[in-house]
Amino acid sequence: MIRIRLVALGLSVALAAALGVARTAAAQDGAQVRELEAQVRELEVSRDSTSDPALRKLLEQQIENLKQTIAMLGGMEAPRARSSKPGGLPAHIPDPVDPPLVAIDRSETAYTVFLAVAKDASEEQLEQLRSRAAQEEAVELVTWAEFRRTRTKYLDSRIVHDDYPGSKVVEGIIELLRRYASTPFGLTWNGGVALTFNDYEHAKRIYKKYLSDPDEYAATRPKDPRRDPINPKAHFAPLLGWE
Repeated sequence: MIRIRLVALGLSVALAAALGVARTAAAQDGAQVRELEAQVRELEVSRDSTSDPALRKLLEQQIENLKQTIAMLGGMEAPRARSSKPGGLPAHIPDPVDPPLVAIDRSETAYTVFLAVAKDASEEQLEQLRSRAAQEEAVELVTWAEFRRTRTKYLDSRIVHDDYPGSKVVEGIIELLRRYASTPFGLTWNGGVALTFNDYEHAKRIYKKYLSDPDEYAATRPKDPRRDPINPKAHFAPLLGWE
């Protein structure tokens, strides 16, 4: 199974995708909600069976995130006027908080994965992250200040071919990290955003096609944004309130 090595406790992409990251506009139908509910049940089993307190805390946090996502998806058609937040943001969107650290996994050429370390992370969790980063050449743990200062190195340079000009994907990734700590987000090779396991797999497939035949790739790209699972705007709307 594909691995996201940046996740401190060695979680797989499939599990990481279940850990509260399936917040996407495409998940508004009942089948997707049922799938998310099944993921919650699986995570609860994992939580109840682990003896690792750090892993249990992480799973509990992400189960709660995923439950909030399910509730959000069930009410996404509600008018924005219900929000009481400044700037008219929907009430479900967390307030921004600059994380102390960001974990970065560049082990896949088709995408780069970022995870903001929560401010309340325990010293044990931080030590596990540092240990993993030291062992894996493709994994790096950097301060938030360094991440912002050298965004070209960590973000812009990872986009091989921008399929979404004007989407502000780099700014969006930064904002996602500020609002959703402990949740992995993927920046794909073509400027897309990956949240679920299927998103990551899609990014790998189309990157292979692009390398094989760029013209064929361009000709077969979905014209309807709703059929594009990694379109940044489809993710930024429900997660950040961006139009």
